Amino acid sequence: MARRSPSTRETAENLLKFQKLLYDWREAAPEQRRLFGLDFYQAAKLIYYLGQFDLGVVPVKMRFSAEDRTVENDYLVLKRAVKAISNWPSGFTRLIQSIQPECTTNSLKKDFKSFYFVLYRSLKEPCYQFVRDIFEKCINESWPGVLSARNTSFSKKTRLLHPRQTLSGIGKSAGITHSTVSHFAKANLVPHNVVNFPTGRRSLSADKNVKTLLESSQKDRLTLKEAALLLKVSKRRLRILLENGVLKARLSPIIHQTASWHISKREISVLMITPTQQSISNSVWFNHLLS
Repeated sequence: MARRSPSTRETAENLLKFQKLLYDWREAAPEQRRLFGLDFYQAAKLIYYLGQFDLGVVPVKMRFSAEDRTVENDYLVLKRAVKAISNWPSGFTRLIQSIQPECTTNSLKKDFKSFYFVLYRSLKEPCYQFVRDIFEKCINESWPGVLSARNTSFSKKTRLLHPRQTLSGIGKSAGITHSTVSHFAKANLVPHNVVNFPTGRRSLSADKNVKTLLESSQKDRLTLKEAALLLKVSKRRLRILLENGVLKARLSPIIHQTASWHISKREISVLMITPTQQSISNSVWFNHLLS
């Protein structure tokens, strides 16, 4: 007989202890609340449903029959459940992270499939709210989608607390047009996530704090005409500086195919140096150099 590794033996011993706990609990006082404040039958239900999932394993449909109740299957269910609830909530968090798809949509039901169904249908009773709390915390921290009204299982308060919104919605609240926000995203001037749909459509989402960045960028914006007036040079001269990289624009009609230039006022101010009293006699104005 092959010798088991220490890690395998440790897992088996943990499973054995948990089995003994459940057996003694059922035989002695199943009404006592020994696991997460649950009685024996509530805990058994939690174990049974969480045991359907493993790291990266999501059943397509949650349908059970008498044929499924074999010793091997029951052992596997218990083994998976112990993995999910041990060191709570770290084991359950790892399970959620392994199930979350790389390419997400804006629908938790589509992304998490039967896992979502179990949490909000099979385990819908208030006694399992602590499980949903951990799931929703993980969603707020790492799921790139947006919680819209379609996520009806989440309360309105929970949806409002979600840190991400659509980038176009954030831009609208900041008084910036959808096209400008889209150009910012394409130029990687604003941090954002891409949400993909089966139809091929894409949606951009971002953290709510991006609004401050967009508002600041909008206040700092100059058009080509405004920048030329500020530097007291012709638009043609200024365009030459921009096209040759002497000055940099956030958005350019040439590079980003925008309708107008988006030039930083701070970038322009670098060239607007007020000479000191000691150096004024030897100073030359910037616009004289370009005239």
